[in-house]
Amino acid sequence: MFQFIKISLNQIFSTYRKTNNKFIIYFGMTSLLICICALTLAICFSKGFSDQIRLKLSSIDGHYRITSLYHNYNNYLHLEDVNNIVLAIEQDSQFLSYSSYTEDYALANISGKSEGLLIYGVDSNKALDIFDIDISVSEKTLNYNDRSQFENINSISIGSKLAENHNLGIGDHFFIFPIDIENIDNLPVAEKFQIVNIFNSGFSEYDESVCFIDLQTSRSLFNYGSKSSGIIGVVKDPIHIDRDFDDVFKNIEGYRITTWIDRHQSMVTWLDAYSDPIVFIIFSITILAILNMSLSLWILTQDRLKEIAILLTIGFTKIKFFLSIVFQNIILTFVSIMFGGMMSFLILYFQYRYQLIKISEDIYFINYLPVSIDYVSILNCYGLLFLISFLISFFPAWKLYSLNIIEYINSDD
Repeated sequence: MFQFIKISLNQIFSTYRKTNNKFIIYFGMTSLLICICALTLAICFSKGFSDQIRLKLSSIDGHYRITSLYHNYNNYLHLEDVNNIVLAIEQDSQFLSYSSYTEDYALANISGKSEGLLIYGVDSNKALDIFDIDISVSEKTLNYNDRSQFENINSISIGSKLAENHNLGIGDHFFIFPIDIENIDNLPVAEKFQIVNIFNSGFSEYDESVCFIDLQTSRSLFNYGSKSSGIIGVVKDPIHIDRDFDDVFKNIEGYRITTWIDRHQSMVTWLDAYSDPIVFIIFSITILAILNMSLSLWILTQDRLKEIAILLTIGFTKIKFFLSIVFQNIILTFVSIMFGGMMSFLILYFQYRYQLIKISEDIYFINYLPVSIDYVSILNCYGLLFLISFLISFFPAWKLYSLNIIEYINSDD
């Protein structure tokens, strides 16, 4: 085996090769190297972008929600239910922050204009951990004229799109009317709220209609009493929450559990599929590069057929030349993959460290191309390329194996 590798290396990197022959080999290797680099970058950039969107989706409305199992008949969790769930959550280290929550629709009157809103009530001490949104009141967020109302003010956190549409800023006020579908004829009681935070999730529809208030304020406004819509919280690994579902929620029984993936199924399906055509096209081009390199070896072998025929007459076997061609192709593929991988990981490192490649923040919620190295996919692609290279190398090797010795010895070429 070692002898075949040594012979193959001497054949590839021989100093006696003609300049044009060397160019053919190096050009084939360079083409494959570039394709390998592009394939690796496409996989990692796609994975990075997908992971960032998944993290953003999971953060805008909690990693999981636990509600009544019979939500069609009973939309609330009672205090006893909440205590049972909290007891199970606190026994598992996979759960991080959590809070009871309420979810209701309301009508807002902003400068004489009506706006439909989805109001979440969450413990003000937990909102920052769960949603990365602050809904607590601080003196910095209040106008100096409102100091006397500091203890009694109802605070609200609104989205940037809603603030932009109505020219709202921190410290501004507007009224909220709870919508009671069961008692639609009753005149709702309006509550005055002051804006303490304006968040930007990166999703315009979300930022236009979703608002956050303190849980106790929400219970009072929407007549929950001590009840709540459910429990909302975050876990250590939101990306794989569905994969680890049985393990994460093994101690919680008798309740309906939904994850962020359930609530954003169409987006998750798109994320799983959008990068496949890109990777497939680059992978196909890489296969063509391998085929081109194999054909280059065949062309170079054609120039030495008479020498090979002479060697066959003095004792060399066809199988040795067959294996030599196969090993040459595998070595060229290995070298190309090695240097292509090194180049791509160098680019990925600088992109991860310095964020050199920028994207429009007006379109996406980030201003740089994120990186996430998918080792499994990369190694699978490299292994498949090796297999394809091995199979393709059989074509020039077989053509050499079927060489007519007498014909080439007697030829004048």
